[in-house]
Amino acid sequence: MSRTSFLFRTLLFHWRTNLAVCLGVIVGTAVIGGALIVGDSVRGSLRDMTLARLAGVDMALTGPRLIGEHLAADLHPTTGPILSTAAPAILLPGSLEKREPGKPTVLTRAGRASINGLDLFAWLLIVNGGHRQEIDDTGVVLSSRLARDLEAGAGDEVVVLVELPADIPRDALLGKRDVTSIEIALRVSKVLDEGAPGDRFGLRPDQQMPLNAFMSLKLLQDRLGLAGHTPTPRDPRSVPARVNTILRFSHAEGSGSDPQAVARTLDANLRKAWQLDDIHARIVPNEKFGYLSLESDRMILDRPVADAARRVAEREKRETSPVLAYIANEISLVGATIDETSDKPSYSRYSIVAGLDPADLAPIPFDPADLASKRLSPFGPFMYQSPETPAPLGEGAIEQPGGGGEIILNDWLAEDLRAKIGDQVRLTYHIVGSHGELPEEERRFVVRGIVKLEGTVADDRGLIPEVRGITDVNSFDEWEAPFEMKKVTPRDDEYWKAHRATPKAFVTLKTAQHLWQSRYGDLTSFRFAPTWRAMARLPTTVGRESLDEARQEFARDLLQELRPDDLGLAFQPVKAQGLAAASGSTNFGGLFIGFSFFLIVSAMILIGLLFRLGIERRAAGVGLLLATGFSPGQVAALLLGEGAIVVALGGLAGAAAAVAYAALIVHGLKTWWIGAIGTRFLELHVDPDSVVTGAAIAAVAALAAIWFGVRRLWKLPPRGLLAGVTQPSDLAGERGRRARRSAGIAHSPASLSAVLT
Repeated sequence: MSRTSFLFRTLLFHWRTNLAVCLGVIVGTAVIGGALIVGDSVRGSLRDMTLARLAGVDMALTGPRLIGEHLAADLHPTTGPILSTAAPAILLPGSLEKREPGKPTVLTRAGRASINGLDLFAWLLIVNGGHRQEIDDTGVVLSSRLARDLEAGAGDEVVVLVELPADIPRDALLGKRDVTSIEIALRVSKVLDEGAPGDRFGLRPDQQMPLNAFMSLKLLQDRLGLAGHTPTPRDPRSVPARVNTILRFSHAEGSGSDPQAVARTLDANLRKAWQLDDIHARIVPNEKFGYLSLESDRMILDRPVADAARRVAEREKRETSPVLAYIANEISLVGATIDETSDKPSYSRYSIVAGLDPADLAPIPFDPADLASKRLSPFGPFMYQSPETPAPLGEGAIEQPGGGGEIILNDWLAEDLRAKIGDQVRLTYHIVGSHGELPEEERRFVVRGIVKLEGTVADDRGLIPEVRGITDVNSFDEWEAPFEMKKVTPRDDEYWKAHRATPKAFVTLKTAQHLWQSRYGDLTSFRFAPTWRAMARLPTTVGRESLDEARQEFARDLLQELRPDDLGLAFQPVKAQGLAAASGSTNFGGLFIGFSFFLIVSAMILIGLLFRLGIERRAAGVGLLLATGFSPGQVAALLLGEGAIVVALGGLAGAAAAVAYAALIVHGLKTWWIGAIGTRFLELHVDPDSVVTGAAIAAVAALAAIWFGVRRLWKLPPRGLLAGVTQPSDLAGERGRRARRSAGIAHSPASLSAVLT
C-alpha cells in the first residue's frame, strides 16, 4: 500500500474526528472571511453611493458667489477636451409645497430641498442617465423621496419656494435682513424611481436620500433675476447670465489623471477666462474728474480684490485714492437741541461720510481765481472755505469709546448745523453685530475744516458706488434700507435731489476703516487715474478714449493679478474626495474581525482540541507505526498531511460559508441593527481577495493548532504510545512509580534484618 493510499484510508477511517475538525475550520473561515467581506461591503457601498450621488460629476466649482454662465463655455477652448463636458448650474436650498387646486391652502410641505437648475447637457447626464430627452421648461422633476414627502405624482401642481440671491451680503450694513423667497408654480413632469439616475444627486455627502427638485436652468434664472441683460438706454450696464455652480463631467470612472493636477489646470484656465463681472466688480469711468473707480456690486470691495488693485496700481505707477464711505444716521452739533418741528433744524440725517487718504484732504484754501492752477490731481486737494490754511486732518482718539478724531464738513452741512471750525459734531451710525443686528453707536468729531461744495472735488458723486435701491432713487422715501428710517429734514431732501449721495463730511481713511470696516473688506471703491495723467499732470479734461484704454488695461492686469481661490472660486475634485472618503482610513474588515475575535479564537482552540483528541484516540496506532519502522518525522508528516486535507476541505466550504455569513450580517445591519449604521444603503460586495485571505488566515491558524498537537507525540516512545500514554507527564509518573517500587523491594531485606535483630 502506498503512503497516499494509506493517508486517504486513515482519513476515511477516522472520519468522525476529521469531520469535527473540518467543521471548526469552516467556522473559522466563515467568521474571518465574512468579516473581511462585510468590510468590503461597507467600502463598496460607500463607493457606490458616492458615484450615484455625483452622477458622473468629477469636478465642481460652487459656492455662495454668483459667476457668469459663460465661464462653462469659455473654459472649453482654453482647455481642449479636458473641459468638453462642463455645464453651468444653479444649486440652491429651498422648499416645495403642494397646495389645494385654486386655493392657497397648503396640503403638504417639504423643507430642506435641493433646487437644481440644469442646462440641457447636465439634465441629460444627471436626470436622464445619458438618454436624450428635452428639458421641460415648464415642469419640475422630483426625486423619489421628495415625491413621497409631498405625496405628489406626475401631473400634480407644486410650488417651489427658493431664496433670492443677494448681491450685498445679508450681514453687511445695506444687506437685506429679511430672507426674500419667490414662489414658482410648476407641474410635476416626472418622478424619479428610487435608485434611478439623479435620485441621489448631490455634491455633498449624505447617507439620507436627498430631496431633489430638477428644473430648467433658464427658467430658474428668469425667476431669480439672474438671466442677465444687454445694455439699454435706461440701463447701460451689460450684465451676464449668472450661475453659482460649474459641473465638470467625466465619461469614465477614472481618467488616470491626478485629480489635484486636473483641478489646478481648471483653476488656471478659469483665471484666463473670467471677467470682472464674475467677481462682482466693475470699473466706472468718471469723465467729470478724469479718473476711474473700481467698485463692487456687493458695495464693499472684497479684500483680495482691493489688495490686488493696490499692487497693480503701484506696479503701473498710477495715482490712486482708496475710499470707504458710510451712512451716518444723524450728524448734529454737540450741545444743540434736536427739534424735528423746527423750520431750521440743527441736524442732518442719512448723510454720507467718506474716508479718504489724508493727501486728498490736503489743506489748500479755496480761491476760485486760482482753481485751475491748484488742480493737480483728479482726487484733490480740497478747496477750503476759510482763508486760513487749517492743520492736517488727524485721527484723534478713535481708539477710545466715543472718540472719533477730526472731520471736514462741506459748506452745505456746515450751514445746516451752524458749525464752524473747532466745534464738535456728533455722529450716530449703525454697526453690524455678530448676528446681523444693527445697534447704533455714537462718536464725536472736531471740525477741522469746511470745504466748498460747488465746483470742487468735494462735489463728486463718484465717491459712492452705485447701490440699487439707495443711490438710484429720487428721494429718501424710496430708499430700500434694511433699517427703520427717521424723518429727514427738507434740506436733506433738497440736497439729495441736487447732489444725490455726494458725501457731506470727510474723515481720514484710517478713521473710517477703524470704525466701519466689515469682515468682507475695508474699501467701498478704489479710484485710479490714467497713467499719462499722473506723468504729465494735464488739466481736468480727459478724453473718453484714454479712460477706456486705462479701464481695459487695469481690468486685464487686475484679473491676472488675482487668483480665483482668493475669492473662494476653485474647482474641487468632488469625485476623488468622495471616493477617498469612502475608502477612508478605517479598516472595516479589521474592525469586524475585532468584533468577531472571540468567536475566531474559540474556533481555533476548538480545532486544536478536536485534533488533539483524535490523536489521543489514535495513540496506539501511532505507536504501532513507530514500532514497525516509521520514523517520528514520517508519522508527523502523515498526520499533518491528513490535517492539511481536512483544513483544505474546510477552507473551501468555509469560503462559501463566509459569503453566506457576510450576507447575513449585511442583512442584519440593514434591518435588525439599523440604528448602528443609520442607513439601508448597504449592499453585499464580495471581493475574491478577501475570501482567499480569510481562508488562508483560518488555514494557517488551524494548521498551527494541528502542529502543536502533533509535536507532543514526538516526546513519547513507541512503548508508551502502545500502552495508551498520550502525555509526557503520564510517562514520567509511571517511571516514578516503578522507581519507588524497585527501591521498596531493594530495601525490604534490610528492613526485615533490622527488625529481626
